[in-house]
Amino acid sequence: SVDKKGIIYSGVDTYIQVFKRIFYLFPLAMVLKLPGIYLLAKKVYAFIAKNRTTERCTEENCGYNPPNVTEDNTVKLLNNFTVLDLKYSTIKFIVKSLFIIQLIIIYKSPVLTEIKESIGFKDTKIDQYITRFSFDIQAVTKKLFGSTEHGVFIDDHYKGYNHIIAIVYLNKKGEEIWLPIINKNGQPSYYNYGTNWRKMSFSTNNGNINIKNLNSGVRDFTAFWANKSMKIDLVDAKFLIKVKKIESLKDWKWQKDFLNKQIAKPWMDGGYIEWKDKKFISHIKDIESL
Repeated sequence: SVDKKGIIYSGVDTYIQVFKRIFYLFPLAMVLKLPGIYLLAKKVYAFIAKNRTTERCTEENCGYNPPNVTEDNTVKLLNNFTVLDLKYSTIKFIVKSLFIIQLIIIYKSPVLTEIKESIGFKDTKIDQYITRFSFDIQAVTKKLFGSTEHGVFIDDHYKGYNHIIAIVYLNKKGEEIWLPIINKNGQPSYYNYGTNWRKMSFSTNNGNINIKNLNSGVRDFTAFWANKSMKIDLVDAKFLIKVKKIESLKDWKWQKDFLNKQIAKPWMDGGYIEWKDKKFISHIKDIESL
């Protein structure tokens, strides 16, 4: 066998390369590579290869006859149950199981919690039993299937959200380098997705800014960026805090050109933070008062 890099394998080494590419045989490939087992496997393979009967291919005995492919709906496992029926049944079972699992998990969701409270069902023995069962199920299914009861970030999260915060590195030449979290338009940059987006948008920044959370978030983002992206020494580094005050939508009514109006809002000075001898020092202003 030959891999993409042009490395040639033979015998046991070929089997190892094949097993490594089949996820359920990968552990076997690792076992075959162990000292002692690898040597034994090579000897076993060499013995089999030396003693097997080999019929070389010729024009007479190597003709190709395409196999007859049997349709799944013609192969009966029971009187009225074919292989095709088995495939469909398996898919249905998986979909229904995942649906039921998700229903059990969202039992703890805010909407259902409010409904339970309104009808007086919350905290009853049955409710407590189902809730515990839901937690137990989620402990497994969250890792296997990503199933969770966590609410999505809907419009309600943005009530009173009237500040956008950006972080800018000020280098020794006095040049400003915007960290790839919030760009100059006030929009998420390429760092700002997934968990980072949640951390920046709702933990570091918020509709009602918590200075402790703000400092913690700015500390984490600046330390990570300085180390991973620019290799900046945090013995002596300064970062500026930029604040853009935006309008918070009222009654969630559509407004023409609302986005561009917010992008056009000016950036204000929100203070700065320093790293001195790898210690974080904050000089961030009271953002809510700006």
